Parts: sequence; C-alpha cells; structure tokens
Amino acid sequence: MPKKIALKKINKEAKSKQLETLEKEILQYSTIAIIDIENLISEQIMNLRKAIKGKEILIFGGRKNLLINVLNKAGNKTAVQMLKQNKTKSLFAFSNKNPFALTLLLDKEMQPAPAKEGAKALDDVVILKGKTNQKPGPAISSFTQAGVKTRIEQGFIAVKDETTVTKKGDVVSAAVIKLLTMLGIKPFKQGFYIKQAVTNNQLFDGEVLHIDIIGFANNILFAVKRANSLCVSAGIPTPYSVKIHMQKAARNAKALALGIELVTPDTLPILLAKANSSAKSIQTKIENVS
Repeated sequence: MPKKIALKKINKEAKSKQLETLEKEILQYSTIAIIDIENLISEQIMNLRKAIKGKEILIFGGRKNLLINVLNKAGNKTAVQMLKQNKTKSLFAFSNKNPFALTLLLDKEMQPAPAKEGAKALDDVVILKGKTNQKPGPAISSFTQAGVKTRIEQGFIAVKDETTVTKKGDVVSAAVIKLLTMLGIKPFKQGFYIKQAVTNNQLFDGEVLHIDIIGFANNILFAVKRANSLCVSAGIPTPYSVKIHMQKAARNAKALALGIELVTPDTLPILLAKANSSAKSIQTKIENVS
C-alpha cells in the first residue's frame, strides 16, 4: 500500500512539473493555431516539422487536455473554447507571428497531392473545359462516372464544360479519384493546414486566414485602375491621376492653340508646316492658271 501511495505521489509531481514546463514554453507565444493533420501520415508530419524548423514556430503534439489546463490557467478563454470544440486529428502551433503571417508561412510549405478516397476536399475540385491527353475508348466511362460531359476533339477526349466534380468539404468519391489519377491531376495540397487560430483572445477561422495572394493582389490592382479611371473621367486630381490630368490638359491646350493659330513653342513647328503646305498649294494653283 505505501508503495502505491509513493508511486501516485511521483506521478503527480511529474505531471505538475510537465505542466509547469509546458506553461513556461507556450505562454511566451501570442498566437495559437490548430493544424488539421487528418490526411497526413507520420512521415509527412515529420518532414513538415523539419521544413519549418528554425522559423520561430513551436509545434505541440501532446494531449489536448493538458494544453487546455495550461491555457485555462493563463485565462485564455477563447483558445480554450477553440480547443474544446475541435474534434479532428490535430497538432497545435504556437508563434509570435500574427495568424495571417503564420498561415502564409505554413501554406508556402504545401505540396500538390493526389486525391485519396475518403478525404475531404479543402477546395472545390474542378475539371477544366478543353482537350485532354486521353484517347477515345474505355477512358470515356471514367469521365461519365465522375459526371463529366465529353466530346471528341482532334482524336482526343475533350471536356465540354468546366465541371466541379467535388465541392469543398465533400468527400472525394472513388470515381472522381480514378478520373483525376488518369488525368494526372493533383487537386489537394498536403501540409500543415491551419484550421483556426487565436491571438489576443480573437478567433480567426481558416476561411479568413488562407488568402490567395495572387488573386488578392490582382483584385487590388483592378480596383486601383478602376478608381484611377473614375478620377480621370470626373476630373478629380489624385497622386495617381494628376499626371494623366496634366497630359490631357496639355493636349487640349495644344489643340485649342492650333485651332486659333496661336504661336507657342509646341504649335510653332506645326503652324509653320501648315503655312508652308498652304503656300505650296497656292503656288501650284498660280502656276496652273499661268
């Protein structure tokens, strides 16, 4: 009996020490994120850990309840609630980077991956319109089973219309996997996918964090061009439109000066050329009369 009591005491002390060590380690970070690893195998997880080593990110793969106790003690209620609601197979990332910078860093390590049966699509899986590298024959049935309409084009199977074969969040079917494999399409990305993150007691969902940087930049560029065009049309000077306004004003002033034959440094060469042309025309008419 005394041995059991001593053993319990040792276990309790070890647990307390473990909790204290964990607390010191993770509470120095401002951001905590849940990483979804349901579609990853242990070897991939190990390789990803190596890839982000030295990038100021702590990856914790221990017991969730232990982590909840530490965060509870620290008063991080939002993070505690986030962890309690999480039911997927996960790792937990800690960093002093903001959630967007952390997500961007981890997304850069993502690699294209083939679809696996039973896996959920993180984005819509789309088969694009156009000619494929498949010749008519048994391959047509793979398209049909996946719900993709086809036609024959220059001796190859062509997809009639762009088709979403699996919607975001849906499980990829065996028929779709067969077609994707045949076409050599890798619609998935494998890596540390951030599902949710908390910083300063504010929760961010993965939908918000995973940004298409190129698309985002193109949208901003398009918006700036439209705004600039509107300013030019409305005659509103801005740092971006003032140069165009000045060029437009200079062209209008030059056209007006030419119209009233006003001599300026810009109009003089044109007016002289015009006068010379008129003089030659008059001379020709006089010679013809003579």
